[in-house]
Amino acid sequence: MRKLEKATVTKKQAEELQFVSVNWHDAYILHAWEKIKDLDDCPCNTYTAGFLIKKTKLHVIVAASVGSTFGLAAGITYIPIKMIKEMKYHGKVFKFNKGEGKSKSVS
Repeated sequence: MRKLEKATVTKKQAEELQFVSVNWHDAYILHAWEKIKDLDDCPCNTYTAGFLIKKTKLHVIVAASVGSTFGLAAGITYIPIKMIKEMKYHGKVFKFNKGEGKSKSVS
């Protein structure tokens, strides 16, 4: 199995991040016993919104939160490219002032 890439972000990258919304088909599980003859093909439409970290050959990587101070992202979703129905770009959202985005010690 291919190892997933780390989703890290620098201050400069954070300022370039686009906010996106993605409509895609996800897998789902039925936890109850079902009659096989009653099963049919109904897609699980999923909507994800967040910061577009990266697009690879296999995935679009979206994060719910980014921290430019430490170059980290959290709430990361790897969406398979082939499962995306629609992706909308809503623009850049970060603009740091001078001195922001640097690590500071707290006493």
